[in-house]
Amino acid sequence: MATYETRSRERRSGTVETARLSADTQSEASRMLQISNWKKILVLEEPSLVVIKPGLVPVSRTVCELWEHRELIKNLVWRDLTTRYRQTILGAGWAVLQPLGFMLVITLFVKHSSHPMPGEVPYCVLVYASLILWQYFNASVTRASDSVLSMGALMKKVYFPRLAAPIASVMPAMVDFVITFMLLMAMVLWFKLHITICLLAAPLFVFLAATLALGIGLWVSALHVRYRDMFQLVPFLLQMLFFASPIIYSSDSIPAALRPIYQLNPLVSVIEGFRWSVLGTNTPSPESILYSVIVGTGLLVSGFAFFRRTERTFVDYV
Repeated sequence: MATYETRSRERRSGTVETARLSADTQSEASRMLQISNWKKILVLEEPSLVVIKPGLVPVSRTVCELWEHRELIKNLVWRDLTTRYRQTILGAGWAVLQPLGFMLVITLFVKHSSHPMPGEVPYCVLVYASLILWQYFNASVTRASDSVLSMGALMKKVYFPRLAAPIASVMPAMVDFVITFMLLMAMVLWFKLHITICLLAAPLFVFLAATLALGIGLWVSALHVRYRDMFQLVPFLLQMLFFASPIIYSSDSIPAALRPIYQLNPLVSVIEGFRWSVLGTNTPSPESILYSVIVGTGLLVSGFAFFRRTERTFVDYV
């Protein structure tokens, strides 16, 4: 009897132990399965990482980044336009008022003291056509020079292609140019000037002015981050360039001894070509146009390379 009870007790204890081992095994298997599921979830939910390594980024990758951030560039352009004309009485009328006011002052006080521009086109129309192109170039370079510094706070928080800053700063000035160009065409119709097929060449000279502005803007914006002297130097150089360009005078009034130095200004053929295409004035020489194209392309390519080489240190100085 005792032997039977002992055997029965041993069988029950063995069954309990087996049940405990089975329960522990199931618990361990369940825990391992849960860990495996969590690993799967972690792997599935792991976000894609962008690794920024030192060194120059390939040009193709830079172009792709600019295209991926096109919405950012569009928002920066829209922000510039809205903040400039927000809570203003005239709004976009300021884009027309500035060159129109300069035209009136120059026509009234400068016309009689300077060499008149040859041709049948009224002096005020010639000056206005030159001023609207100069205003676009001047505004683009000025805004591009401060574009990187103005986005310093955003640059320290998130990554975006730094080239988006100077590119976005050049585009809003084009809106002002389109508005002022509409007034120019109204003046052409008012004075009954002839519109020829040469008008189709006007966008080419505008594009050349934009190329020069963006090329200079890339250089200046990169230099402005480290050397704050650009804040004083850029307006001074633009003011000198204004008087060195055929805006209030004709190129024919330049003495022959100064012509080689005068022709070094790439804006000479750009402004003269724009007036020729819209107003039918003297045709600029093909050599001068080719020179402006070479200078504009050189400034754009070299500015692009210099900007990409120095953009790695922007965060250290903004």
